[in-house]
Amino acid sequence: MQSRNFRVADRARLLTNGESSTGRLNSNVRERFYKIQLQQRSSLNLSLSGLQANANLELLDRQGKLLSRSNQPGRTNETLSYSGEPGTYYVRVSRQQGKTRYQLRVNQEAAQPKGMVIPLAIPAAPDPIVQSVLDLTNQYRAQARLAPLSWNPVLTATALAHSQDMAFNDYFSHRGSDGSSLFDRLRVGGYRYDSAGENIAAGYATAEGVMAAWMNSPGHRANILDPDLKELGVGFFLLDQDPGTVQARYYWTQNFGTPG
Repeated sequence: MQSRNFRVADRARLLTNGESSTGRLNSNVRERFYKIQLQQRSSLNLSLSGLQANANLELLDRQGKLLSRSNQPGRTNETLSYSGEPGTYYVRVSRQQGKTRYQLRVNQEAAQPKGMVIPLAIPAAPDPIVQSVLDLTNQYRAQARLAPLSWNPVLTATALAHSQDMAFNDYFSHRGSDGSSLFDRLRVGGYRYDSAGENIAAGYATAEGVMAAWMNSPGHRANILDPDLKELGVGFFLLDQDPGTVQARYYWTQNFGTPG
């Protein structure tokens, strides 16, 4: 199957960034291939719309290996996103039943370069998933008769930057892709502290799941229940199409601090 796809795809039409292509699938033409060239590490977004019958959308590498697929039922539009390294990729539009016209659109955005630290964006208020982690943290602290932690926007910004750095640069560690420690990142962010701590996690889709994991780990639990810590920032980042070695998709960081 892959070798057949690759031979057909070798004659595929090249699609450039922002370009759309229309086509038709029927009993005689069951699939069409398109070629995409990435000149740099990029986020690739594909959409297949205008369907009158069921069709699927797939992204393949130059050997024909499936990288991502969208196979919604019926005439539902198909969309997929993928973060890819420079190189040649192929898009396969395939008929599932009936006959249909379609419009295929491709968009590319330059991805975060490897080893580059994500710039801080200071939030004005916690978003819902951050608020959920803060609330759960304080519930556990209340059970231990400890004072609640206050939300801190700078701690949240540094936590989010570290979660994004792990996702984009394909690693799982307290040490950043630039070699920075938590304390380095807090100093760069302008957070003056007497004490600080950090929890990280990957692969948990919900606030409840990640908090349960942290509470079942002695080191992480110690940070959550540290009576000397006063403030908390939470960074959650979802890399929906995670092509790296880690492939956790969900990346979490808790940054704790006591202002100094």
